[in-house]
Amino acid sequence: MQKLISGSKKIIFTTAYKEYAAEAFDLNVVDYVRKPIKKERLTQAFEKAAELLQTPQKKDIIEWNTNIGKTIIFTDQIAYIKTSEIDSRDKDIILNDGTNIVLKNLNFKNLLEMLPSKDFAQVNKKEIIALSSIKVFSTNEIITTISTENETFLKLHIGESYKNSLMERFGK
Repeated sequence: MQKLISGSKKIIFTTAYKEYAAEAFDLNVVDYVRKPIKKERLTQAFEKAAELLQTPQKKDIIEWNTNIGKTIIFTDQIAYIKTSEIDSRDKDIILNDGTNIVLKNLNFKNLLEMLPSKDFAQVNKKEIIALSSIKVFSTNEIITTISTENETFLKLHIGESYKNSLMERFGK
């Protein structure tokens, strides 16, 4: 359940039963208000939630062994991830500025769990794209904002088993 309510939403837990207070805070809710609800107490909870929404959130990071040692990578800097052509256990990360970093011995399943799901999508068995790097997409192909060596933009093939989830992400 904790995974369901974590993220950018702010939850205020209300109940008539005080024994649920500890569980509510274990789920990382903003506040806990007991019934019967008093207007002043609810206003206080809303103010607390509003303050948290205005506070800049910590940046999402990945910390992993790479070709340059133990590395912290800010996920908002990642444009594209692909399986390494040298060793399929490794993943090549292309950052927004074109920097290439190799994550050592990490599978896509674990990598996707480390990435903020709202910002990334797997497009086939060997590639993940940052949604911010998508320029255009069709049912079979994604054209990215990532420049290639021959001055065109990187195109990614959408795998059959990934089409439906990608279309749902974009409301299609």
